[in-house]
Amino acid sequence: MIHHHKSNKLTVLANLLAEALEENLPADPLLPQTIVVPNLDTSRWLKNQLAESLGIVSNLRFMLPSEWQWNQIRKVYPALPKKLPTDLEPMKWALYDLLSDDDILTQFPNLAEYLSARSDSNAILQLASQIAILFDQYQVYRPSMIRRWEKGYRGKGDEQWQSDLWRLLSRELQKRIPPELQKSRAELFLEAGKSLEKISAGNEIIYLFNPGLLPKITADLFKRYGEICDLRLFRLQPADTSQPAQNELINVFGNEADRVSSLLEFDKATVSSHYQFESDESDLKVIQNSISANQAVPVNQPAKEALSGIEIRSCHSAVREVETLHHFLLEQFELDDTLHPDDILVVTPNLQRYVSAVQAIFGTKEKGIPQIPYHLSTGVKRDEFNVSGAFVKLLKLSDSRFTFSDVMEFISERCVAEKAGLSDSSLEKLRVRMQENHVVWGLDADHRAELNQPAQNIQTWHEAMRRGWMGQWIHSEENPLVGDLLLYNPGDSVSDHENWAACSDILHKMNLFRKEIKTGMSADNWASFFLQWMERLFSEASLNSRGALQITRLLGEISEACAIANISTEIGFSDIRAAILEKIEDYSAGSANFNRGVVFSSMVPVRSIPFKVIALLGLQEEEFPRKPKFPEFDLMVQKPEPQDRNRKEEDRNLFLESVLAAGKIHYCSYIGQSPVDNETIPPSTIVGEWVDILSTYSGLKADVIIKHEPLTALSPVRLSAVSDYSEVLCKTAEKMEESERISGLRISPIPSEESLQIIDADDFVQFFGNPVKSFLRRRFGAAFFSLEDEKDEFVLDSLEKHRLFQRVFSWQLDGVTDEKIEAMLLSSGALPAGAAGRYNYEELRRNVAASVAEILKHGFNADSISMDVSYPLGGKLITGSVHSNAKDSLLTITASSVSGKILFQNWIRHLICLVSGAIDSESHLITDLKKGSPKLFRFTKPDDSEALLCELLNIYQKGFEEPVLFFPNTIFAFTDQQAKGKGNEKEKAVETFEGSEWNEFAESKDAYVTCLLGDEAEFTHAMIQETYLNPILAMQKHSEEVK
Repeated sequence: MIHHHKSNKLTVLANLLAEALEENLPADPLLPQTIVVPNLDTSRWLKNQLAESLGIVSNLRFMLPSEWQWNQIRKVYPALPKKLPTDLEPMKWALYDLLSDDDILTQFPNLAEYLSARSDSNAILQLASQIAILFDQYQVYRPSMIRRWEKGYRGKGDEQWQSDLWRLLSRELQKRIPPELQKSRAELFLEAGKSLEKISAGNEIIYLFNPGLLPKITADLFKRYGEICDLRLFRLQPADTSQPAQNELINVFGNEADRVSSLLEFDKATVSSHYQFESDESDLKVIQNSISANQAVPVNQPAKEALSGIEIRSCHSAVREVETLHHFLLEQFELDDTLHPDDILVVTPNLQRYVSAVQAIFGTKEKGIPQIPYHLSTGVKRDEFNVSGAFVKLLKLSDSRFTFSDVMEFISERCVAEKAGLSDSSLEKLRVRMQENHVVWGLDADHRAELNQPAQNIQTWHEAMRRGWMGQWIHSEENPLVGDLLLYNPGDSVSDHENWAACSDILHKMNLFRKEIKTGMSADNWASFFLQWMERLFSEASLNSRGALQITRLLGEISEACAIANISTEIGFSDIRAAILEKIEDYSAGSANFNRGVVFSSMVPVRSIPFKVIALLGLQEEEFPRKPKFPEFDLMVQKPEPQDRNRKEEDRNLFLESVLAAGKIHYCSYIGQSPVDNETIPPSTIVGEWVDILSTYSGLKADVIIKHEPLTALSPVRLSAVSDYSEVLCKTAEKMEESERISGLRISPIPSEESLQIIDADDFVQFFGNPVKSFLRRRFGAAFFSLEDEKDEFVLDSLEKHRLFQRVFSWQLDGVTDEKIEAMLLSSGALPAGAAGRYNYEELRRNVAASVAEILKHGFNADSISMDVSYPLGGKLITGSVHSNAKDSLLTITASSVSGKILFQNWIRHLICLVSGAIDSESHLITDLKKGSPKLFRFTKPDDSEALLCELLNIYQKGFEEPVLFFPNTIFAFTDQQAKGKGNEKEKAVETFEGSEWNEFAESKDAYVTCLLGDEAEFTHAMIQETYLNPILAMQKHSEEVK
């Protein structure tokens, strides 16, 4: 007998199930009661609900529909193993074995042609995987077609070669396995229904809880079981009616629900409906009631400013989506003291895209803000050693270029560093040492040659290590060049030598690893190989971590699948790596935990589960509804049947279920604005249709229903509209707008951190080059990386050129010949090899020669010295050193063109040297060496250097607490034009800050300034306030160009 319970509430169905379980306890208390659920998350939620209803839950057996189906099959064939040759993974490897055989491939010219057109190394594995997935689906959704193939039917078109390949696969598998295993899953599925009456377990009741859309053969098996025994079906159905849909949401989103109904509306079933309607008059509840009653959504409700219980947000990025949600939840906790983090569910079609943002925003503690506990439903949990991440890095490194950043990231993984005995400070020293050795890429010359590049050791890891070893053994200040090798001493302490040896050992092992992977192996041998290398590279403690055990398990699964398939082909490294990475990605889909705080999950596992607040993120058009890619030869796509899975309709129904499951608030967001130009990006069609329905219901326009969030949390518009819980953000926004106050802006000051008592002179000078950058780095740890930041083997950046200039300048003063200087720079890797290196050196040589000539022209005594400076100022101590290119005076040289920034930073050095006594009166600056017409500037002694430095110190200290909008080039452009009396000083300042077709290097285009102020930041009067103008004016008063 089949008892069919329908409801619009999953909690109601759970309570009905609890009653049924209690009423039908088995006579034998040791016998479990079987509950079939659609997924593990539903079983976990259901256990909690049943425990709440019954007080105690024990001896319940939760099964998935496919697991229950296989239990019935194994009652007929008890000798069946857990995994069959026609399971997905063994099939994939068996097909890989077949398609790797050229003789077999000739029987399938279309596949041979496809593979010959592919250039990637694992094309065969990818094709085998695609075909295996199709064959796996055919066995479940087209078992009769598989049986026809097995009886010799070939069909037409793509079915012809697929039927031939299936028969070939079946014959090959039958040769390798015992007779009792030679039935395909399709055959077993069909036989189970016929044999069910013989194998049914008396009157055991099966409870089928909200199964969703089942394969027809599985649904038929449940139906047949209900005809023989007792089946209790508890099914969520949006509306209590068999009439045509009147409700707009059911019409738009409910097609899959109709297909489920047609599949599970069993004949002769006893049907009972248990629908509940909400008394709350919020807009969300009104719409939910209209769905459950299958009535049209009401239209033109009484005028209102916003919808209650419904939120839709448009953001610029995934990070802003999470930031916006986090702030929204803080507001809800403040408004509703009954709301608990466990009452909140957040789902997204692409969970991996949001993992980092969730960890950064929900996982960061900030003083004064309650931290919201959360749980990410990802399978591979990052443990403290991150063995899984380190293993992936090793796999990807092994046939790569071994770039500086990739290798350092691998060595810095805790499991690798601990094995090598490298502490955090040692790693930082090692990073600096390698940068000083100009490592770019390549293990050695042979490695570069393998990648079809010139066989040169310059800028490779091998060359850096060789210079370091030789520098330790033959350290000589007088003769740093031995043959063609420039010596490098990485340090004189024992720990320095040990760190160098540890790095050398890791690089040696990685070189061995990349050489050993060139030979193909069996899956078992690959598993042993990888585990041995994990022992050689990872610390002993890390090998017992969760990540290491997961790697061990997945290697075992691949070995087992290959053993079942009994493949003879040796697997290449690129193929085994692809298989491992695919496994790791599969592991990333974990289960939800409903008592650890806010649940972040992918959509399908938690469908229909009720929460007070349900939030959907990432509902942009390209990701929702999901758009699975099917091979063009997929027969199910070519000839679809009504009960096939349809991801598009499934996602539409998921959205409908989320609306019904939300107890108090339904929230959704999407990336709807371009972070580049703020251009509107359309949401998913599902969101668009949802907004249309809401607009018809409320009379509100779409722009009112959708709240468009600003680019950053620092937006004054945002802060004027809401209360922000972050004091850091409030204080930052306050300083950004202090010249144009916003009415009603609620801001409380940030308690100042303990200021540094000792201030490094160079840091003090660099701060005034870009105070915004200093603030973001100190306060938020922001460091922007772009492709341009990666070390380039052919190009020198400005900082490298400056350092090389000082080195060459010093060597020339010491009488080192041009030939020897060039040899040392090439040997060290400071200059690239070949024409690029010669060009860079020639430019350096010209600049040094021009600077020496200019120094001599003005009577300076050329030298390369460091002036020690130390002076107490405002309760602090400014200390450090200032470099000079002249003896007994401060002379700074830069090849760049003169700018306000260069002049002002040199002015600050001038003031520091004056107060500390390093110089008596004047200092000088030489610029514009590149243009061939050097300029000399003189700085004179002001009346009160200390007072001027104190003003700068106040600005510097503020830069720890708030963004200081001090832009030296912009201010200098303003004051310079003002001094000339042309009356266009503001226009010049605007051009310098915002840029123009003649000025591409505007200060507003700096990455840090853009982050803080936005892409289209405009000049404001706050940038030329008196506090900022006075230091520049003082500099101009005491500086001049010497003609």
